[in-house]
Amino acid sequence: MIDPLAQAFAGATDVYERGRPGYPDEAVDWAVERLALGAGSTLVDLAAGTGKLSRQLVGKVGHLVAVEPLAEMRAVLATTVPSAEIMEGTAEAIPLADGEAAKVVWRAVWAHLNLPPSER
Repeated sequence: MIDPLAQAFAGATDVYERGRPGYPDEAVDWAVERLALGAGSTLVDLAAGTGKLSRQLVGKVGHLVAVEPLAEMRAVLATTVPSAEIMEGTAEAIPLADGEAAKVVWRAVWAHLNLPPSER
C-alpha cells in the first residue's frame, strides 16, 4: 500500500521533475566515498522518483537499482536514467533478495512511508 500523500505525485511528475532540485555533486561524491562504493558495487536508490539522485550515481557504482512505487515516476525515471535497473517497490517491500545490494540510499521520503506518525 502506498501512502495517499505519495500517490499525489503520480499526477504531477512533470512538475516534480522540473521543480525538484538535484543534489550537490560534492554531497553525492562524499556519500559514495563514505559508503565505499565503486565499480563492483550494487546500490539501491530507494524511492527514486524521477531519478534526480539516480542520474548522479550512474557511473559511480557498478550496478544501480532504482526502486520506485509509482508507475508514473518510473516512466520518467526510465528516460532520465536508462542505464539503471528500474523496479517497482516500496521501503516496506524492496524487490531484491537479502544481500543482493551492497547499500541502499534513501532520502527525503520519511513522510511517505506507510507507517503511523508515531513510528516515522
